[in-house]
Amino acid sequence: MGGMPEVVDCYRSLRKHSTLEAMSEVHLILSNLITGYLGDIAKHSGNENSMHIAEILKNIPAQLGRELDGNSTRFRFKGVIPKRKGYSELAGAINWLEASCIVLKVPLANRGEQPLSAWESPSRFKLYLHDIGILSHLAEIPLLKREVFLPGFYKGWVAENFVAQELTASGMHQLHAWRENKAEVEFVIQSEGISIPIEVKAGKRAQAKSAGIFAAKYSSPLVIKLGFWTNSLTGKNRSTLKLPLYAAGLLADRHRIQSCFNGTKQ
Repeated sequence: MGGMPEVVDCYRSLRKHSTLEAMSEVHLILSNLITGYLGDIAKHSGNENSMHIAEILKNIPAQLGRELDGNSTRFRFKGVIPKRKGYSELAGAINWLEASCIVLKVPLANRGEQPLSAWESPSRFKLYLHDIGILSHLAEIPLLKREVFLPGFYKGWVAENFVAQELTASGMHQLHAWRENKAEVEFVIQSEGISIPIEVKAGKRAQAKSAGIFAAKYSSPLVIKLGFWTNSLTGKNRSTLKLPLYAAGLLADRHRIQSCFNGTKQ
């Protein structure tokens, strides 16, 4: 259901009486919020441009859920707006959404040396929404019937979106992802001159081959895995740190990350 203040307040107020009633009200609030977004887009961006912005916004869940392996892919321009299939034709609308803070734009770097911004391309990026409740509503994920989805299908990209939100809210205003050859890491953070790969795992398996490839190639002393496990675990060589998904926001704390390099707990 996400973390929009009115949504959370409504759920907290009603859940003690009826979970079904609470979720029904949450659904209505999210619907009204999206209607409000679309109304503001139409009001402030011009007729033609507003249609393009709205189409991109509504297309983001399809973009994130394009692959059945549960991981999100980079934004594809073809098919979003009829007769427009290149970055230059959609850049204005995408930049409008980013400037409004409705979407989070995460560039894809094709190398891992710092600064990562030196290895990004204007046309290679992922788009996430600013709230997973808005994402779930646009994707028409039924809040009380998640069992109808393929195991792990929606959880992967919703989890990625959540991590993007948490990292941004905790102060990381420029996120990066990494893709080189066939290896891809969801997020890379830069700390004290070191690039640290972060993999988001939706299932119980915690293997992170791409993060290992990144760490070996770019001499990263730490690999971070975020997932649905409930405790923090460090590998025998202390080079891999597993954290619960809800701890993503702690990764903005450079001193905390540095303590992981030194083998201490905080």
